[in-house]
Amino acid sequence: MRLDRVQEIAAETEAEAFTPADGQVGASWRAVVAPGLVPERPISASALATLLGCPHRFLLQNILHLDEPAGRPSTDTIDARAYGSLFHAVAEAFFRAHGAAICSHEGTVEQWQARARQIAAKKFDEWRAEYPLRGEDSVARERQRLVRQVEQLVDIEWQKPRREFIATELSFGDPRAVELSVTGGTLYVAGQIDRVDRLRPAGLSVRDLKTGRVHDLGEEPLNAGRDLQIGLYTLALESPASSTEKVTHAAYVHPSAAQDPERSFEQSELKALRERTREWLGVARGLLAIGSFPRTPLASDCVYCPFRPACGEGAQEQSAAKLAAGPLSPELEAFVKLKEEGQGEDTGG
Repeated sequence: MRLDRVQEIAAETEAEAFTPADGQVGASWRAVVAPGLVPERPISASALATLLGCPHRFLLQNILHLDEPAGRPSTDTIDARAYGSLFHAVAEAFFRAHGAAICSHEGTVEQWQARARQIAAKKFDEWRAEYPLRGEDSVARERQRLVRQVEQLVDIEWQKPRREFIATELSFGDPRAVELSVTGGTLYVAGQIDRVDRLRPAGLSVRDLKTGRVHDLGEEPLNAGRDLQIGLYTLALESPASSTEKVTHAAYVHPSAAQDPERSFEQSELKALRERTREWLGVARGLLAIGSFPRTPLASDCVYCPFRPACGEGAQEQSAAKLAAGPLSPELEAFVKLKEEGQGEDTGG
C-alpha cells in the first residue's frame, strides 16, 4: 500500500464524521450478498454475537475473512476455546449414545458417570495427539478437569425430572435456512443446538452448554451479549419450519459443583427473552442492510479481540464521539441504544 494512502486512511479514522475507514462501506455494499439477508446465506448465532459486540470486528472477520494472527498455544493449560471444543465433543458423544436412557432415569447416576469418564478419557487421549501439552503434571491436571466437569454434567442431568431426549447438536437451517421475523424485516439463520428435550406434560427444553461460568438473572440481567444465542435458538426451534411445539424452558448450563449451574428462562422470563431477541436481531439486520460497521464504543468489547492492533489506541473513544455527534441513521441509532443498555460480548465456551 502506498504511503499516501496510509496517511489518507489515518486521516479518515480521525475525522469527526464516519468514513469508510470506520466501516461505512457505502454504495459498493449493494454488490455484497450479506449473510443473514438471503436464504442462500444464513447467519449463525456466533456471527450475530460478533456483529452486535463490535460491527467493525464482524466486517474484518466475517465479511473480509481476515484471519486472527497465528500464535503458539499454551503448553501448560488448554486454552478456553480448545477446551470448550473438547468438552462439547465429549458431551455430544455421551448424549448420542446414552441421552435417551439418562433422561428416562434408567440405571444409576454412578453408572452413567463411569461411562462418561470412559468417553472423556478416550476423547482426551485422541485430542492429546494434536495439542502440545507439556509435562505429566499438566496432562494429569487437564485430564482431571475434563473428567470432573463431565461428571458434574451427568449429575445435573440426573437431578432433572424424567423427560424425553430429542437430540444433541441439533442442526437447524440446513439445507433450508430458518426464516425469522424480526424488528425491521426478515433474518435467515442456521446453527446447532447443544441439547433439546421434550418436557412433561408438554413443551420443549433448549439448552446450551458453557464451560465458562454463567450468571443467573438476578446477578446479571437479560442482555444481548449473554443471551442472544439462547434466544436465537428458542426462536429457531419454534419457527414453523422446525417444530409445532413451544419452548417452555431455555437455559445456559455450566457443569459446576460450586454454583447454580443454569442461567434459565421460563414463563415471563422466557417471554421477555423472545421479545428482546427479536429486537436485538433487528438491530443486527439493520446494520447488515445498510452496510454500516462502526467500531464498538465500549472498551470491554475489545478485551479478547485479535484485531485490536488494527484499530489502534483510543479507537473506542473515537467511535463513541462520532456516534454521539450524529446525525445517525435509524439503524445506527438502534445500535447506540443497544450499547447504552450494556451490551457486551459472550466469551464463554
